[in-house]
Amino acid sequence: MSASGDSLERRLQTAGLFLGPALAAVLYLWNPGGHSPEARTLLSIMGLAICFWMTEAIPLPATALLATALAIVTGVAPAREVLAPYADPVIFLFIGSFYPYKGIVNIFLIYCFNCSSNYRTIFCVAMSKRGMRSYKQSQKKEK
Repeated sequence: MSASGDSLERRLQTAGLFLGPALAAVLYLWNPGGHSPEARTLLSIMGLAICFWMTEAIPLPATALLATALAIVTGVAPAREVLAPYADPVIFLFIGSFYPYKGIVNIFLIYCFNCSSNYRTIFCVAMSKRGMRSYKQSQKKEK
Protein backbone atom coordinates (compact mmCIF):
# COMPACT_ATOMS: atom_id res chain seq x y z
CA MET A 1 0.00 0.00 0.00
CA SER A 2 1.25 3.47 -0.73
CA ALA A 3 2.35 5.91 1.91
CA SER A 4 -0.62 8.18 1.24
CA GLY A 5 -3.01 5.21 1.66
CA ASP A 6 -1.43 4.32 5.01
CA SER A 7 -1.68 7.94 6.11
CA LEU A 8 -5.34 8.16 5.13
CA GLU A 9 -6.13 4.91 6.93
CA ARG A 10 -4.31 6.11 10.04
CA ARG A 11 -6.22 9.42 10.03
CA LEU A 12 -9.51 7.56 9.61
CA GLN A 13 -8.71 5.33 12.58
CA THR A 14 -7.76 8.33 14.72
CA ALA A 15 -10.94 10.15 13.71
CA GLY A 16 -12.96 7.05 14.62
CA LEU A 17 -11.51 7.06 18.13
CA PHE A 18 -13.00 10.50 18.68
CA LEU A 19 -16.15 10.21 16.56
CA GLY A 20 -17.29 6.95 18.17
CA PRO A 21 -17.73 8.30 21.72
CA ALA A 22 -19.11 11.57 20.33
CA LEU A 23 -21.72 9.69 18.30
CA ALA A 24 -22.61 7.58 21.34
CA ALA A 25 -23.13 10.71 23.46
CA VAL A 26 -25.23 12.39 20.77
CA LEU A 27 -27.43 9.32 20.35
CA TYR A 28 -27.89 8.98 24.10
CA LEU A 29 -28.81 12.64 24.62
CA TRP A 30 -30.90 13.01 21.47
CA ASN A 31 -32.93 9.83 22.17
CA PRO A 32 -34.59 9.41 18.77
CA GLY A 33 -37.89 7.62 19.24
CA GLY A 34 -38.30 8.30 22.98
CA HIS A 35 -36.98 4.92 24.15
CA SER A 36 -36.52 3.63 27.69
CA PRO A 37 -33.18 4.29 29.43
CA GLU A 38 -31.90 0.77 28.66
CA ALA A 39 -32.78 1.15 24.99
CA ARG A 40 -31.11 4.57 24.87
CA THR A 41 -27.96 3.09 26.36
CA LEU A 42 -28.00 0.17 23.93
CA LEU A 43 -28.52 2.57 21.01
CA SER A 44 -25.50 4.60 22.05
CA ILE A 45 -23.39 1.44 22.48
CA MET A 46 -24.39 0.29 19.00
CA GLY A 47 -23.56 3.71 17.56
CA LEU A 48 -20.12 3.49 19.15
CA ALA A 49 -19.58 -0.05 17.86
CA ILE A 50 -20.72 0.81 14.33
CA CYS A 51 -18.42 3.83 14.21
CA PHE A 52 -15.49 1.75 15.47
CA TRP A 53 -16.28 -1.02 12.93
CA MET A 54 -16.50 1.40 10.02
CA THR A 55 -13.31 3.27 10.85
CA GLU A 56 -11.47 0.27 12.34
CA ALA A 57 -10.37 2.51 15.19
CA ILE A 58 -9.64 -0.60 17.24
CA PRO A 59 -9.44 -4.19 15.95
CA LEU A 60 -12.81 -5.69 15.00
CA PRO A 61 -12.78 -8.49 17.62
CA ALA A 62 -11.97 -5.92 20.30
CA THR A 63 -14.88 -3.79 19.13
CA ALA A 64 -17.26 -6.74 19.44
CA LEU A 65 -16.02 -7.53 22.94
CA LEU A 66 -16.17 -3.85 23.90
CA ALA A 67 -19.82 -3.63 22.88
CA THR A 68 -20.61 -6.79 24.84
CA ALA A 69 -18.76 -5.58 27.92
CA LEU A 70 -20.39 -2.15 27.77
CA ALA A 71 -23.85 -3.73 27.55
CA ILE A 72 -23.12 -5.71 30.73
CA VAL A 73 -21.42 -2.89 32.66
CA THR A 74 -24.10 -0.30 31.87
CA GLY A 75 -26.87 -2.68 32.93
CA VAL A 76 -28.62 -2.99 29.58
CA ALA A 77 -29.18 -6.69 30.28
CA PRO A 78 -27.83 -9.34 32.64
CA ALA A 79 -24.54 -10.97 31.70
CA ARG A 80 -26.17 -14.36 31.11
CA GLU A 81 -28.54 -12.84 28.56
CA VAL A 82 -25.85 -10.77 26.80
CA LEU A 83 -23.37 -13.63 26.57
CA ALA A 84 -25.94 -16.27 25.51
CA PRO A 85 -25.32 -15.86 21.74
CA TYR A 86 -21.66 -16.78 22.27
CA ALA A 87 -22.78 -20.22 23.47
CA ASP A 88 -25.28 -20.86 20.68
CA PRO A 89 -25.23 -24.51 19.53
CA VAL A 90 -24.56 -23.43 15.95
CA ILE A 91 -21.31 -21.77 17.08
CA PHE A 92 -20.19 -25.03 18.66
CA LEU A 93 -21.21 -26.89 15.49
CA PHE A 94 -18.93 -24.65 13.45
CA ILE A 95 -16.07 -24.96 15.91
CA GLY A 96 -16.55 -28.71 16.10
CA SER A 97 -16.42 -29.06 12.33
CA PHE A 98 -13.70 -26.55 11.44
CA TYR A 99 -11.02 -27.63 13.89
CA PRO A 100 -10.94 -31.31 12.85
CA TYR A 101 -10.95 -30.22 9.20
CA LYS A 102 -7.99 -27.92 9.83
CA GLY A 103 -6.13 -30.77 11.51
CA ILE A 104 -6.82 -33.14 8.63
CA VAL A 105 -5.62 -30.57 6.10
CA ASN A 106 -2.44 -29.93 8.09
CA ILE A 107 -1.70 -33.64 8.40
CA PHE A 108 -2.35 -34.12 4.67
CA LEU A 109 0.04 -31.27 3.79
CA ILE A 110 2.72 -32.56 6.14
CA TYR A 111 2.31 -36.02 4.61
CA CYS A 112 2.61 -34.61 1.08
CA PHE A 113 5.62 -32.38 1.73
CA ASN A 114 7.51 -35.09 3.58
CA CYS A 115 7.22 -37.57 0.75
CA SER A 116 10.02 -40.12 0.80
CA SER A 117 8.67 -42.42 -1.88
CA ASN A 118 7.29 -41.97 -5.35
CA TYR A 119 4.00 -43.62 -4.36
CA ARG A 120 3.27 -40.89 -1.83
CA THR A 121 4.13 -38.21 -4.37
CA ILE A 122 1.79 -39.76 -6.93
CA PHE A 123 -0.96 -40.03 -4.29
CA CYS A 124 -0.62 -36.36 -3.29
CA VAL A 125 -0.59 -35.13 -6.89
CA ALA A 126 -3.62 -37.28 -7.72
CA MET A 127 -5.53 -35.99 -4.70
CA SER A 128 -4.77 -32.37 -5.53
CA LYS A 129 -5.79 -32.83 -9.18
CA ARG A 130 -9.02 -34.54 -8.14
CA GLY A 131 -9.78 -31.67 -5.77
CA MET A 132 -9.13 -29.09 -8.48
CA ARG A 133 -11.30 -30.99 -10.96
CA SER A 134 -14.26 -31.09 -8.54
CA TYR A 135 -13.73 -27.40 -7.76
CA LYS A 136 -13.78 -26.49 -11.46
CA GLN A 137 -16.93 -28.58 -11.97
CA SER A 138 -18.68 -26.82 -9.09
CA GLN A 139 -17.73 -23.45 -10.57
CA LYS A 140 -19.23 -24.43 -13.93
CA LYS A 141 -22.49 -25.50 -12.24
CA GLU A 142 -22.83 -22.13 -10.52
CA LYS A 143 -22.61 -20.27 -13.84
